[in-house]
Amino acid sequence: MARWLTYVKERFPLPVYLLLTGGFVFSGLFLAGGSFQWKGFVVSFVGFLLFFFQLRLMDELKDYDKDIVAHPDRPLPRGLLTTVEVGRTIKAIALAMTGYAALTAVLVNPTTGLAYLTITVYLLLMYREFFAGAWLDERPLLYAISHQFIVFGVCIFAVAVTREQLALAVPTLWLGLVVVGSFLVYEVCRKLDPGAHPLLKTYLAVYGPVKTSLIVLGSSVLAGAGAAGLGLGQLLWPVEALVVVSLIWLFTKPDKYKAVEALATLSLTVHLWAIVIRHLTGWP
Repeated sequence: MARWLTYVKERFPLPVYLLLTGGFVFSGLFLAGGSFQWKGFVVSFVGFLLFFFQLRLMDELKDYDKDIVAHPDRPLPRGLLTTVEVGRTIKAIALAMTGYAALTAVLVNPTTGLAYLTITVYLLLMYREFFAGAWLDERPLLYAISHQFIVFGVCIFAVAVTREQLALAVPTLWLGLVVVGSFLVYEVCRKLDPGAHPLLKTYLAVYGPVKTSLIVLGSSVLAGAGAAGLGLGQLLWPVEALVVVSLIWLFTKPDKYKAVEALATLSLTVHLWAIVIRHLTGWP
């Protein structure tokens, strides 16, 4: 147990994941004028914590060979946990998530259960890298995009727990677009270290600063379109613009990549909590 607690502390920091989970949970509850409901909150919160812990473990195991070389201090490469232990835990959580999907289908509504089952299956496909791992590994952008489609299922689940009739409604799809765009921006901006090990294939190393900037710009446009659809443009467009403008550092001071990553992290956080901010403040 102590080893797992150490792993959680290092690779699944609860403040970070509670912030991430809370953004999805409350966005789903408050979307399109919704209200807080304890049952929906608990169902969504538990489901998301399972989801994110499973995702973290899967990434840990998928990246094991690279981490041995590029990040030997991480828990698996240094032997804190074994790949066998993590693999067994992934299987156990997959079963738990499948059971949770069935339980929510009965106790909440069928759409909630189906949505959770869908993201459970999609997680497993991501874990297997869609049975095209080597091909996707050479195409980091396509790899990232293939992993973002799950966000729409996640948003549908977050909304369906309290309002099944809105699960596939336009506002839910706008929410998905907001999150997909902002997550893509974050995904790119967290991999800009010009001194990273070549094995990690950062976006700068693969695409160069011009194409990398265009990828961030295109992802920001997606998020901005979703923000417009939800009436959140006044809140979200400024932070999106701030990230895009910061990309000038890729050309002038590439060693400032951490600042770009920090701005992308801030932008992602604001995007995840924008609906909640509007609900609590009435702005914009």
